[in-house]
Amino acid sequence: MTRDAQMVKTPTYHVFNLYKVHQDAMLIPSEVITESYRYEDKSIPALTASASEKEELISITLTNSNPHKNLQVKCDIGRSIESISGRIVNSMEITDYNDFNKAEKVFIEAVEINQPKNNTFDLTIPAHSVLLIQLKLD
Repeated sequence: MTRDAQMVKTPTYHVFNLYKVHQDAMLIPSEVITESYRYEDKSIPALTASASEKEELISITLTNSNPHKNLQVKCDIGRSIESISGRIVNSMEITDYNDFNKAEKVFIEAVEINQPKNNTFDLTIPAHSVLLIQLKLD
């Protein structure tokens, strides 16, 4: 969002920044088994995921749509992993936003992920967050 020479990085800006790794990459089919998030009479998957590979790097984006609950995730890659890193877009409250002349409330930051064991890793995805995990394979 811009105003004259000022620019504010919106939550959408940050999410796009994470998801752009999938552009021009090879889709990796993935299966997500998740609970549903219900609001009134509507229901959606609490967790969604996309995975792709480009330049020997696997990128997995995960979205926790539940505004109130952290989700535990177990990822089985099926291939030997050399290294793993993560970045997350989140804030204290789901209603947070960034605005001119105010401290940024929604931003990207590094997230620590436990080292994989037997091609598998576990992590907790905070409520109302988007996460990018990148894996370098052996």
